[in-house]
Amino acid sequence: MTGPTAQQASAYLERADEVALEDDRARRVHSRVSIGHGLVFGTFAAGVWVADGTRWGGLVTFGAQIVFLVAVLVLTRHRETAVRTVPRRARRIAAVGTICSGIPFLALTWFVFIVDLPLPAPLLAALAGLVIAAPAVVAGLLIRRGGLR
Repeated sequence: MTGPTAQQASAYLERADEVALEDDRARRVHSRVSIGHGLVFGTFAAGVWVADGTRWGGLVTFGAQIVFLVAVLVLTRHRETAVRTVPRRARRIAAVGTICSGIPFLALTWFVFIVDLPLPAPLLAALAGLVIAAPAVVAGLLIRRGGLR
């Protein structure tokens, strides 16, 4: 069995330039998932901190943990099934954004719950949630824009 002829190979290479390795839809999906991860981290942290001082705080915290886990799994599954291509450098940008959101999330949660510091005021908890969400949101916007150029 022989390979393609020189003319067939040349025609194939000419058509290969027309095939897009990434598309706008893939960029939108990856961007939304990265932003979603950041918002889930920030909302969870702020919501748990505010709810922990209430009468039903333990139940609310447990429910928030379940919702948090499900939201992260659904977002990740959506990213993996919605598109077939990964935009250039999108995985790296999303990973850096998620890690940079996760580290303050873990650090601030550790300080409030493990060290047993007093719970922050709701406004401070909301501000902390925004700080936690910011890196992943910026990563999502970078992915949507087309990465680092």
